[in-house]
Amino acid sequence: MDKHAGIFDHAHETPWSMHDGMQILESLMTATITLDDESVASDDAALIRKAAFLRAKAHLEARLEGNDDAKPVGRAWVRPIIVNALVAPLAIGGAYLTYLSVTMDQANWFLPLFLGALTVVLGAFCVLAIQGSKSTTPKRALTLYYRNLSAGSYRRAQDHVLPSDRDDFPRFMPRLGHLPIDKTGQEYRFDQESGFREFWKTVFRPSAFSRWVPKVKGLRQMQVGDDVVVATFSLYMTKSSLLQIMGIVQSTELQLQKIVVRVDDTWQMLNGEWMGEEEYDVDWLQADD
Repeated sequence: MDKHAGIFDHAHETPWSMHDGMQILESLMTATITLDDESVASDDAALIRKAAFLRAKAHLEARLEGNDDAKPVGRAWVRPIIVNALVAPLAIGGAYLTYLSVTMDQANWFLPLFLGALTVVLGAFCVLAIQGSKSTTPKRALTLYYRNLSAGSYRRAQDHVLPSDRDDFPRFMPRLGHLPIDKTGQEYRFDQESGFREFWKTVFRPSAFSRWVPKVKGLRQMQVGDDVVVATFSLYMTKSSLLQIMGIVQSTELQLQKIVVRVDDTWQMLNGEWMGEEEYDVDWLQADD
């Protein structure tokens, strides 16, 4: 059985051809699409939606067939190195103190047992810091993606998205409860890193003195074939700012659904924006009954 069976089985139901889809994309690339406070004009919205599904299908087909430039994401070493620089000496010191306590007072086993357990915990913490720095599961990919966006590491964050997503397709800022209303509907394009950076800087870093710190919660995964997962989850965000010093905590929780794709031993986002049109409605991925 084809390990990708079931993906795109609804393709014959699509009332437009790939040629038509490319014409739609070409018209979108050269058109100036504007939004009012509510939504995209209905004709433009329909065109964007059609083009988004065709674009997603083409990108996913290329990935599954190995015809794209996707590469596995390497480990992010800065965070593990910092953690190990702080924790490893404590673990080594704990091991040494354990040795001394055993040799000096063999009648008292509480201290060596305590120090030994502490050493094991600290050592495990060092190992987990290294293991957790690679997107080996869909959850790790999501966690690292949003963590890097919040930290302002946009180039590293974009590494967690398929390279085929770095094109001139128009992206629009959705209405998010924690953003000023005037940001809704602004257009961005991800063919340049600056467009990707400005989009996510608006979401996570509204000012130089504040940022939203995200946490992926309640993840549910729907497997589609061996190499595609639809991840549904809550993104719980807490605002880190000077207000926290005054005891004022701002938080928000948003429901998201993302398509995550395997690239060798790592996982990457199909679409690097908040949620692509193809991620709101994932029926196009499902097999016919």
